[in-house]
Amino acid sequence: MLEIPEAFALKAKTSDGIKVFPVPPVSEAEAVNLPPARWLFGQFNKFLPVKATCRALLNLLLENPAGIPVTEATNKISYAACGLGDYLKALDDRAQARREDAFSAAFPSSTIEGGGESRLRFGNQFVASMRRDQLSGFPAALKLAAIDTAKDPRLSLTKAGADFALLQNPILDTAWTPATRRLTLEEIEFLLAHIIRSVPEETSAYFAILDAIQSGANNPDAVDKYLRQRFDLPTEQAITKTFLTTQRTGAISRLADLGLIAREKEGLRVTYLLTEVGRSFHGQLK
Repeated sequence: MLEIPEAFALKAKTSDGIKVFPVPPVSEAEAVNLPPARWLFGQFNKFLPVKATCRALLNLLLENPAGIPVTEATNKISYAACGLGDYLKALDDRAQARREDAFSAAFPSSTIEGGGESRLRFGNQFVASMRRDQLSGFPAALKLAAIDTAKDPRLSLTKAGADFALLQNPILDTAWTPATRRLTLEEIEFLLAHIIRSVPEETSAYFAILDAIQSGANNPDAVDKYLRQRFDLPTEQAITKTFLTTQRTGAISRLADLGLIAREKEGLRVTYLLTEVGRSFHGQLK
């Protein structure tokens, strides 16, 4: 029987004794109406992989409190994620989950052809990688992970990342118990408060898309048209159609993951709806 890999178990009650980084401050000059090109990369589309990475990194830090070399952390977590992907795929199969509702979405698997490529993609997008001496990946973009300034950088969690890792999760912490959500309400509230406080790129995406849906732009083409008008992007030179679609699709997926919007499908047509949580959050942004 498949099991959740031990790498993702909750092994600590606090992050005491671990070197965690402060969350980088946001200057008053950083706007919360940034255009789509400034939003987080559209392929950062799910929060459960981020949760899994924060939990696994916390466990690695219990043994290496000063931090982990970036490549070592990425390799260990992405290999463990293959086992977690297999487990989640079994959950999806048992529940006959639709593709958009699958818990295994974005996770690699050891059971599919090309699994090595999916593992590398997971490592780069949902754990960490170094590009021009800068840390990249969804956890870093969310300011949940960071590196020190040493010649050979070591990866650790920020205080927010450690706090997020310590929260109970309905999938990672309740093996084989039927779950309807990837995150608890407490995890969602934590992420939203952190995003408003520290991630203006993500706040900007949520504000613009929630505005669009509330104004009646409630399908993919209508949202893209709204974004071009809102940010004065009338031509392909401003932002290509493909890139705008990628940015919008990723932000929509993240909003749905957090329960702020719902997607209704009728054949190939998709309609976006604000949830009560989404309306409440949207009110906080105004």
